[in-house]
Amino acid sequence: MPPSSSVHDQRRHTGVTLPLCAQQTVETRCSPWLPTTTAASPSLTASTASTAIIAFLATHFIRQLHTSPMLLVPTMTKTPSHSPIPPLYRLLFLYIEPVSTLVGAIAAHFFQQNYLILTHAASANPHQVPLGTSIVLTQLANLYLLLCLNEALVLRATHDVKVWKTFLFGLLVADLGHLYSVRLVGNWVYWKFWLWNAIDIGNIPFVIFLAISRTMFLLNVGFASRAGSRADVKKRI
Repeated sequence: MPPSSSVHDQRRHTGVTLPLCAQQTVETRCSPWLPTTTAASPSLTASTASTAIIAFLATHFIRQLHTSPMLLVPTMTKTPSHSPIPPLYRLLFLYIEPVSTLVGAIAAHFFQQNYLILTHAASANPHQVPLGTSIVLTQLANLYLLLCLNEALVLRATHDVKVWKTFLFGLLVADLGHLYSVRLVGNWVYWKFWLWNAIDIGNIPFVIFLAISRTMFLLNVGFASRAGSRADVKKRI
C-alpha cells in the first residue's frame, strides 16, 4: 500500500477534506520511510552552543600553552627595591607628622574650649565657644585632616624625589605662615620655652623642626651623592 493510502481512506470515511499542510503532517507521521524530527528546545540549543564555544576556547588556550610556555609565568610590574628617600625622612614625613596633624585635628574639633584656652587664655571665653569660632575650628580640623591624609598617602604612593620636593616646598611655606600667625601672642612665645604649653610646643619648636627638615630635604642633605649612586649602578650591572 502506498504511504498516502491511509490519508485517502480517512478522507473517504469522514468526508472531510484536510488542508494541504495537515495532509503533509499526517503523511509525515504515518510514513515509515520519512525520518521523525523533533524541534530542539531553546535552552538545549543554547547549552550546546555554550559548550562548543568553551571547548573551542579551551582547545585554543592549550595550543597557545604548547607554542608559548611563557604564558604560564605571571607578569609582574617591577618596583624599585630601594627607595631613594632616606629612611629618616620617610619616618618623619610618612608617620610622625601625619600622626601629629591627626592629633591636632582631633583637638581642634572635639576639644575646642581647651584648644582656645591653650592658644590664648586671655581672649578665650571660659564658659562657651562662640558659634563662629566653633565653625572656624572645625574647618581648621578639616584642614589638619586633609594634610594628614595627603602626606601619609600621596608621598607613600611615589618614590619620585621631585614629587616629594614639590610637596614639601608647599608645606615649608605653610610652616613659615604658621610661625607668623602666633606673633600676636607676644614675642616671648618664640624663645621662652619654659612657659610653653602643649599648643605652644606644637606651634613653635615642632614647626621649626619640620621647617628645618624640609629645608634639608630640598637641599639634598642626607641623600647619597650622584657619584656614589652611579657607582652602585655600575656594580649592579
